[in-house]
Amino acid sequence: MLCPHIAGVTLKVLVIEGKDLVAKDRSIIGIRTTSDPYVDIYWGYAPKDKDRIRVGKTQTIPKNCKNPKWKSFHEISVGADMAERLLRKRDCLELRIWDQDELTRDDFMGVVKIDVVEAAQLGPLYKAYPVMKGVEGSKLYCRNAKGFLEVQITVEARKLITVERGSMHLLADSKILAGVAWTVENNRHIDIDASCVAVDTMGRVRMEDTVYYNRFTNQNGSLTHSGDDRTGESEDDDKDDDEVIFMDLEAMPQETVALYFILTISERTWADVKSARIRFIAKDTTFGICQMLTSDLVGKNNPNTALFLLRISRGTDDPKKWFLIPIGDGEQRARDFGTLIPQIRNYTRDLVPNMGYINPLERVALLKKSGTIRLSEYLGQPFPDLLVMGLAWQSTDVQVYKGAHIDLDASAILMGKDYSLIDIVWFGHSVSDNNGSVVHTGDQKTGETVGDDEQITVKLLTVPENVNYICFSINSFSGEPLKDVSTASCHFFDPLKPPGDGDIARHEMTGAKEIQDKTGLLMVCLFRGSGDKDDWYLHIASQPVYGRKAQENLADWQAVCKRLKPPPPLEHPEVLREMPQSYPSPNETHLIPAKDLPAIFPKV
Repeated sequence: MLCPHIAGVTLKVLVIEGKDLVAKDRSIIGIRTTSDPYVDIYWGYAPKDKDRIRVGKTQTIPKNCKNPKWKSFHEISVGADMAERLLRKRDCLELRIWDQDELTRDDFMGVVKIDVVEAAQLGPLYKAYPVMKGVEGSKLYCRNAKGFLEVQITVEARKLITVERGSMHLLADSKILAGVAWTVENNRHIDIDASCVAVDTMGRVRMEDTVYYNRFTNQNGSLTHSGDDRTGESEDDDKDDDEVIFMDLEAMPQETVALYFILTISERTWADVKSARIRFIAKDTTFGICQMLTSDLVGKNNPNTALFLLRISRGTDDPKKWFLIPIGDGEQRARDFGTLIPQIRNYTRDLVPNMGYINPLERVALLKKSGTIRLSEYLGQPFPDLLVMGLAWQSTDVQVYKGAHIDLDASAILMGKDYSLIDIVWFGHSVSDNNGSVVHTGDQKTGETVGDDEQITVKLLTVPENVNYICFSINSFSGEPLKDVSTASCHFFDPLKPPGDGDIARHEMTGAKEIQDKTGLLMVCLFRGSGDKDDWYLHIASQPVYGRKAQENLADWQAVCKRLKPPPPLEHPEVLREMPQSYPSPNETHLIPAKDLPAIFPKV
């Protein structure tokens, strides 16, 4: 269901009366002469009633099976996903007629099944629907069911509004789900990533409040990401969204002024994608708010690799209000939002007019497993005097093994060009031999601190020329498995820059199933290029291994390093664009005419 049509449905059911229903109660002489009927109303198919939508129940009419008159009105509202599913499958409304008994179980008198899409065509008119026997062999079966129920059905289907570039929409809901979906050409395997990038009052990207494929929640839980879907749905799937981002706008950190929704594609281009969209649903009511389509940004001959979908930002006059503005711009050179930071900042100029100069080369590497970058393309030349590798981990709870906290340690293995061991820096040998260019800053045993658990500093410009590889690992010193580690992350940064501005590269491994009973993690490797001793690269290994100490993983690192190759040069960014001219769009409710429903939801 790539392009949903409705925001939600309100179903109104008026059960008017019954005619000539079956008699279930016996007279004194044993003849069935009457019943005490009531009607139980459900919508949608499910094996168990508790999983169906309960619309309501009429009152009981005593001693009248000939023409019981209920005139019982019931109304229920159903959110976007459930309503679309019910109408698309043409699930019937079930009116189950029962005879109420005081001392024994109520007797089933038959059922009326109504296709609500067809019934809605009658408008204000009612119709007499025949009573059927039900499912033979079940409790919902009446062998001699008969008669009719007069029922009036009204279906109010709200249209899901499609927003256009530049239109500005006030968001009335605080808790919102943003669902992204796409379909691909010929069921190809394509890795598409949805990101929600936070920007602060200074116009800087707030990595701690940004969510993407490797970071599933921001610092206070007001933004969460469902995880990375690497394929995209097929058109006949019953799945609604490929990736979902949850926002609690009321709880958003005060420093955050804007959220940018960006889609990026790995290796291929958006020419390999047939269609893509993002939609917004109010979490509390489950009703749809709006959707944005990308028909002019994807498809045949489209060279884009990244899409700026839209921005959600605080009101300039009232920061408690949030507004959605579609952007709809494509970018041909980016594989993740880390290389789009100058463009993201330029889009924010209308919110932060005194932002000043934007460095067009500003970027941060968001590396996936096996990703490699050239440091000079992110740092420039010469390198800063001191750089830091920060490593962090969290367990599913406070990680305890046999009554003690599991002790995890970070280490750095230094190897030569021939992969021979030169030195190992760890908490027991915290400064590298020769000139001390690699330093371990201390051992943190539990993984409970905020930020980095351990840091290792590197002075790249003074690393001895015989050192070609610096490999960073995490190990369980006492040998306990790492299966309870929920996340392991690293970031390489300049400590002299303000927090959040100094990151050069970062990687997070979240809930990796392959950890299992492993006791070590090969995280990151710094290595020199072949032509220049100051030409350094950074590679993400993110590989679980066995080993209590770093030296036990020497062979593992040697195997990784033998496969390393420098990546192709990074392309320069395009000219920075501005936000589209915005215009207010009224928040209106549009109903789909009942006569149009059969065409939108045809019978299967």
